[in-house]
Order: sequence, then structure tokens, then C-alpha cells
Amino acid sequence: MLSSVWDVTNSRGVTMRRYLLIAVVVLASLTAGACAGRIRVATQPVHVVNAVASTATEPALLPVRSLSLGQLLIPPVLAAEPSPEPPACDLAAEALKADPELDSITPKVGVKDYAYIEVRGGVRKPFTDPEKEIALRVINKDSCEQQIIFITKRGDTLISPDGWKIEAVRRANGIRWNNWATQYRITGPEHWVVLRNRYPLVQGEGKRRRVTNITYSPYSGDLHLPLLVEAGRDYMTNLAQRALDRLRTLKVPSRAMKGVLLADTPIARPEVSARLGPIEHMDFGEFVLDPVWSMEHAFIRIALNGDGFAQFTCSKASACGLMQFTDNALRDTKGVLHAGTYTTLRRNYPAAKLNPNFEEGARDPLNAMIASYLHHDNALRYLIKRFGPSITDHQQLLDELVGGIYNGGETYTGDAYAASLKKKVSDWTQALKTCRLKPYVNCIPGETVGYVTKLRELIAVEKGRADTRAQAFLSLPLTR
Repeated sequence: MLSSVWDVTNSRGVTMRRYLLIAVVVLASLTAGACAGRIRVATQPVHVVNAVASTATEPALLPVRSLSLGQLLIPPVLAAEPSPEPPACDLAAEALKADPELDSITPKVGVKDYAYIEVRGGVRKPFTDPEKEIALRVINKDSCEQQIIFITKRGDTLISPDGWKIEAVRRANGIRWNNWATQYRITGPEHWVVLRNRYPLVQGEGKRRRVTNITYSPYSGDLHLPLLVEAGRDYMTNLAQRALDRLRTLKVPSRAMKGVLLADTPIARPEVSARLGPIEHMDFGEFVLDPVWSMEHAFIRIALNGDGFAQFTCSKASACGLMQFTDNALRDTKGVLHAGTYTTLRRNYPAAKLNPNFEEGARDPLNAMIASYLHHDNALRYLIKRFGPSITDHQQLLDELVGGIYNGGETYTGDAYAASLKKKVSDWTQALKTCRLKPYVNCIPGETVGYVTKLRELIAVEKGRADTRAQAFLSLPLTR
């Protein structure tokens, strides 16, 4: 029965099989055209001309033009859209993540010491260090693939694992090896960056030797990103605000202004104390070469490491932690022994409840930030006593003088400012000659001038302008 239906012919002898084929072709064309969004209703009838097609006319949905059967081609299948490219690796986000896997690693430390010399600031400095293994978290900056690899430090020699070429970068100030803060560069394979390292800090000798394993994210040019610069600024601002809030909650009284809470004094502003952290950790030699880079370099390292940024950092003058506090007892010219800075602040401001242990207190960023407010209030007390309450009328001058006292002490800063008033010199850091060797007599320490220079530049950047005075230090002769 089916066979007879398919074989029925019309009056012209054309089998229905031919019509069915045409119908299938037209239907396919219509469907493809609809998918492409090109179909419209014809306002005029379309004549389909073919030797075997009917001459009857009827409305059509295809574009208005005469078509032959040979022209009724099925449009090619639409090509599949290419898969979207994977998003670029977000190095900043990856760098800010916690790394429990790296934290759990205990690098190996050898027993033999290796001596080497580095030239820093034109001075040859000897170092002795045991051979040690350092674990590196590395990341491919294109694919975000990550690995943990191990390098070996043997004196000033770095031994890379098979298939890798890694070097310790020598900074502009001459520093190459800087313990856990050493900057690394991967030259092979390409496109890899060191995110963080697990470094064994060796202290003491013999039976007293102890190893502290530190996880730290060192600076890298690939991580010099605006997001991390701002993250570092935000960290310092938030930390300073938290410290100020705590002082207000504890109702710590000011010693500079009677009857006033310390948190309400003109110098108790978050931005004043927030500047100290990056300034303390900006190398002046690098700052001279590029002030903006030097500031951003500090903020990036702060952002990458947060509370652990300077937890184990102490200078040769025993200035420790983020805020570089000292607690060295000193004898005055009469031979009287005076307590160190941190101990003195703790005694003078008992309501602030500073950690009684200096080492722990200096390592705790919040505790150290609170101490910086106390130091500023103590400096304000000295300035008001020597120069009168009007000293608070000039905000940036007050910030500079307090910063100078934070770095160099009251006497040198106060004498320099007094000399500027007497000599009518607009820049108080240039009222006296600059000296760099003790004893500082009738001069201002070069380190303090450099400190204030960095402070001025930081303030200028906050205000969104360049400060030409930031280069003033370069023209000052260093004497003594």
C-alpha cells in the first residue's frame, strides 16, 4: 500500500517523490533563514520558475526575488562560537591568599657555615650563613598554575632545582640576600613568578641555635600592581584607625594638653601614624632614585604580608617591628641611665595598656601603632612647652616636627626648628648643617633630614601633587 502511494503521478507525469524532495529543501532553507534572522513576508507573490514546477503563484516567505530550484540551497551550518578565553591570572588575588600548605613545610638547614661579602652602599659587608633550603611558592602568571619548589642557599650561591633558573635580585642599594625578604627572579621556564617563600631564620650558635620558619611574600616586579599599592595604604590607615579607637575607648589622657583625651589632640590623626610604617621601611638610597617607586614598594610589601610584614625585622640599632620601636636604655651627659623609649611610654601612659614585653609589643602591629600615638603626644608636649601652643596651628609643620622627633629625638629637631625661626629660614631642615656622624653638635642628623624628606613626599602624594621639596636633601652637603 505504501508503495502505491509513493508512485502516484500527477497530470504532468511528475512523481510525488519529486515534490516531497522540493518540500524538504524549501523547509530546510526556511528554517535556516529563520535562525539567521533574515526572513520577511513578501508583499508581492513570487514566481518559482522551473521546467517541472507548477506555474501557479502563491505568497512566499523567502526574500522577494525569483529563485530556481537550483538556487534553493540549504545555508551552511552556523559555525560554533569559539570558547571564551580563560580569564587572565589575577596575581594580586593569588598573592593575598593564605598558604597553609607552605606554612606546614620545615626547610632543611645544614651545619656548615658559608661566608660571603656584599657591597651595600659602597661598603663591603661580611656575612656568615649556614647552608639552607628555601621553599618557594611559584605561579605561572598566564595560567595561574602553581607549584612548590625548593632552592638551596649556600653562602651567596643559589642552587636551583632541575629545569629551573632562579636568581636573587640585587637591588639598587646593593642588597641581594635579605633573609626572608630576598627578591627572586625566575628566568626559566618563562612566565613564572615567586609568590612567597618559606625561609628558615637561624639565630644563635651551638646548643643555643634556634630556627624560626617564616612564611613571607617578597617583592617582585610582577607584583607591582595598583591594587596591592592601595591594599597596603588601606592596611596602614585601618590599623591606625583601630589604634585610635582603642585609645578613645580606654580614655587615655593626653600629657600634652591637660583635660583632653589623647585621641582628641591635633596630632592624633590616623594619617599621621599611618605614614610611619612605610617611611620606616623605605630605603633612602632607593628613595632618592625614585621616590614614588620607593613608597609603592613599601606599601606592596605591607599589603602582601599584613601583620607579618615586619614581625621579625630589627635594625642594627635594635629598632623592631612595623613601627621600628627601640627600648635601649641610654645614659645622658651626666651619666644618668634612662629607660628606653618603649618602656618610658609604657610608664608615662599606663592607661594605654601597652604590652609589658618589648619584643612582643614591637612585633604586634596594633600595639606598636598605639605606642606611636603615645610617642606623638609626648612629642607634642615638648613642642608646646618649647614653642607655645601656636605650634599646633600649622598642620604640616606639626606633622614634620613630630616625625623628626620620632626619628631623631627632641633635641636635634627642636634645635633645628628654633634655628629656622632665628634665621628666618623657611625650611627648618636646612637651618642647621647636616651631619651624619656622632656627636651631633649644632647640626641635624642626615638620617632625620632624609626621614622628613620621605614624609614630605608621602604627604604630597596623598594630596595628589608632586612636591619639589622632596629632592631638597640631594643638594645638602653632608659634613662631619
